[in-house]
Amino acid sequence: MKLPYIKIEQPIGTFYLTSVPAQSLIEMVTVSQRSADNLEGIQRELSKKRVEEISEFCHDSDAVFPTPIVVSVNLDVPYTVDPDN
Repeated sequence: MKLPYIKIEQPIGTFYLTSVPAQSLIEMVTVSQRSADNLEGIQRELSKKRVEEISEFCHDSDAVFPTPIVVSVNLDVPYTVDPDN
């Protein structure tokens, strides 16, 4: 999949900003949930109550999700960044 992006240089490292269709993102990612013995995961445990609240919100004609989703790249999977495209 080729995606246009914006390269962002910061003291901590380089970041790439892009937009990915939701269905493509679902097919590409895995979620690492946080737990006491897993220091790698960051996602909170699933809350069925919160899922229901978000589901109700999605049916509102004014619903919008302005917060970006941060995704890290698995460096074990090959990828390329083409600055010319």
